[in-house]
Amino acid sequence: MNKRKFISLFLVFALIANMFIMETLADDPQQEQTPTRSSQSESSQSYYEYDQKYKDKQRADSTIALDLSAISASSDTQLKEIEGKQAAVTGEDGFVEFTVDVPKEAKYKLVIDYYPVEGKGATIKRGVMIDGAYPFSEARNVDFNRAWKNTVEYNNGFEFDNKGDELRPTREEVPKWMSYSVTDASGLYDQPFEFLFTQGRHTIKLQSEQEPMAIASVRLEKIEDLISYEQLKEQYNDMGYTAASGETPVIVQAENTYITSQPTVYPIYDRASPLTQPFDEAHLLLNTVGSTNWQECGDTITWQIKVNESGLYKLAFRARNNFVSGRAVSRRLYINDEIPFKEAENIVIPFDSSWQMIYVTVGEEQCKFYFEKDQTYELKLEVNLGDFTEIIRSVSEATENLNYVYRQILMITGSNPDPNRDY
Repeated sequence: MNKRKFISLFLVFALIANMFIMETLADDPQQEQTPTRSSQSESSQSYYEYDQKYKDKQRADSTIALDLSAISASSDTQLKEIEGKQAAVTGEDGFVEFTVDVPKEAKYKLVIDYYPVEGKGATIKRGVMIDGAYPFSEARNVDFNRAWKNTVEYNNGFEFDNKGDELRPTREEVPKWMSYSVTDASGLYDQPFEFLFTQGRHTIKLQSEQEPMAIASVRLEKIEDLISYEQLKEQYNDMGYTAASGETPVIVQAENTYITSQPTVYPIYDRASPLTQPFDEAHLLLNTVGSTNWQECGDTITWQIKVNESGLYKLAFRARNNFVSGRAVSRRLYINDEIPFKEAENIVIPFDSSWQMIYVTVGEEQCKFYFEKDQTYELKLEVNLGDFTEIIRSVSEATENLNYVYRQILMITGSNPDPNRDY
């Protein structure tokens, strides 16, 4: 038996569940004669229908990068340099359109390098059009997160009032260049959208819906499936990685966040357990983060971590999920903006009114991660629907179909049907 010791990275979280059903109205029903959504236009079909239609098409084997020279049309757009990069800055009502020549028919994911320009502080929203039309309904509403941080540096706590209670730090935006793979804003799909491009010339238009944004480049990237944890272990073995030998765990207090995607995800206090550190029975201390402020799909919290010894580490979170009785919640794990393996897309936190230690596991095995000494790593958790994704998507699709049929009936009967009439 392998008796090597592994160090754990402990974080404290307050987690809550979020389960919702999105109702997206279809386009004008008068355009159709039969009450079936499958017969509607391309722009009003769902991504599920689009994906099923082209599921047998080949994925691309190379990436196509588009810089600002590929811009063929724009409105309410200015070209300027931002933090060393040339960018096209679009306002709340403008658009920017890129032209791309695709060598052969294939499916790509769409990656956008963007900078959150100062605005009203809300989530940035854009519509993505291909050749002048939305390929599916979800492409009308794509979210781009901002980055927020605490204004007070964490030094075993923040600031305190004259009573000894810890003061919640204010939040400020810290704009920076970020890359985003275009994904469903509602969280109903686990993976980035796969766009089909036929051979030849195409246009990609980013239509402003909310908040200004700067764009440096657009990439049509090849789509690669995530490796499994077993494959990652094989890579570690081939590289000769071994367990770290330290006896003391590396602990990062969860309230000491690096950045968050929303300004409302800030440190909070919890006095349910004296094991939650820091703890003081007489004073209010900020010792957790999350709770009801961290529940929308796509919302993220990022921490920075360092280790004193290179090697393999286990990763664990001290968490509590007590929002909806009996319902588990899920988070997606990123390390340096990359999902380390397939199973890390769905870290399940079971319901429990008490705090619990949640290890990243595959089956019964606690996963190990390689960290290099003195290197700063960014550890990010993202809200997702987890095991509920397919269920909620199916219910959402059924709800849309029922709404569509209902509107078709209303066109004939009106809102107050005549009981004496044979429709």
